[in-house]
Amino acid sequence: MIDIFAEPFKLKSNLAKSLVGGIAFMAVFSSCSLSLYNYSPLSSKKSVDQFNKYYSIRLNSRTAGQAFGAHYWEKNNIIWVGAEGIMSTNIHNGSTRYHDQLPMNFSQPARFLSKEVLAGPNNVYHRDGGVFRHVLGGFTCWHECASSLLGGALILGEYGERIYRYDPGKSRLSLLFKNPEQTRHFHFSTVDPFTDSIYSSLGDSHTHWVTGIMRIDKSGKNWDWIHVARGSLQSNHRQPTAVHFEEDRIIFGSDDPPHGIFAMDRSGKNIRQMFLMDQASKSWFTGIIRTGNSYWAISRSFSQKPEFGVLWWSDTGDSWYPVQYFEDIPYWLRSDKDNRHVSVGFGFASSASKVILYDVPDPKQFIKVVEGQSLDIIPAWKSVLLAISRSYVDVGKSVLRLFVRGVL
Repeated sequence: MIDIFAEPFKLKSNLAKSLVGGIAFMAVFSSCSLSLYNYSPLSSKKSVDQFNKYYSIRLNSRTAGQAFGAHYWEKNNIIWVGAEGIMSTNIHNGSTRYHDQLPMNFSQPARFLSKEVLAGPNNVYHRDGGVFRHVLGGFTCWHECASSLLGGALILGEYGERIYRYDPGKSRLSLLFKNPEQTRHFHFSTVDPFTDSIYSSLGDSHTHWVTGIMRIDKSGKNWDWIHVARGSLQSNHRQPTAVHFEEDRIIFGSDDPPHGIFAMDRSGKNIRQMFLMDQASKSWFTGIIRTGNSYWAISRSFSQKPEFGVLWWSDTGDSWYPVQYFEDIPYWLRSDKDNRHVSVGFGFASSASKVILYDVPDPKQFIKVVEGQSLDIIPAWKSVLLAISRSYVDVGKSVLRLFVRGVL
């Protein structure tokens, strides 16, 4: 005779066994694949060294004397923040001299520097009468946190929940905008020089957070979503970490799937993926700029070991090519006024801190160079396995989130 009361328990028991078995399989497979999931290009150092040497010669790569970290250009000089003050390094002879004084009680390291604005880990200063004066505290600057409206007012966007407006002529600071409910934090908040509106990216895509791209008017009273994703159930979160504005489009660099660079037309309705990173170079962007008739971008690793950074180049902004792999993390990407040189800043006053200079090549000639080169970091079979393992881990994360949220 069948004990009908035992059947539900039997079913539950089998379900539990299947679930435990599935979890065990996931754990074993994950432990075997995580080393691939966290694969770093620098794991194949010999190939990377050969690749870097090839491009270093063609781009005339060299360090900018003692300069390091956050910086900007003045003619042939790199302006940067040293221990004793704001310094100037000549790119031709490497000589360094004192340029300007630091604010009283300035806390190193500098996280942002322009001719008008200096930001440390928690404070922002504005140059007034030739001297940097404190305007805001309790402010977290990521690596790009200040831009200007056409009328001269500054927009200060923190890596957090607030966007401020500072009017230098009136020495007036005001809270312009706070992140909406169900959003976590701003990645960047930057003025569009063509429309004088502010574009902000909100991340991150964990569990229930709303992410995407916002457009805010300069008064802070009117805003709308250009792209929005809700929680971990949506695949294209589009929560960029770098932006470059052009008259007919806006180019974004992402830190979330689909990893790479995408462009949005001015209507905000059409988004086009420009390129997808290969699995081995998967990283998130910290800067995109244009130098005349070519484009540059820098990205940094997620959790891969060893850590790495990448310098990218494009002739049109549509197709992108890696031209340097770094053993350190790049944060700042700048160019001189004449678009003859590009500079990459590293580190926050650490032993790896430096600025590396590159000459801007003729794009018509350089495109022939990059199209014929590739970095053979890993064999094809391992690349396929890498893609599968990363997809598996990503799916596993999504399943776990659903399980935690009570969907399973």
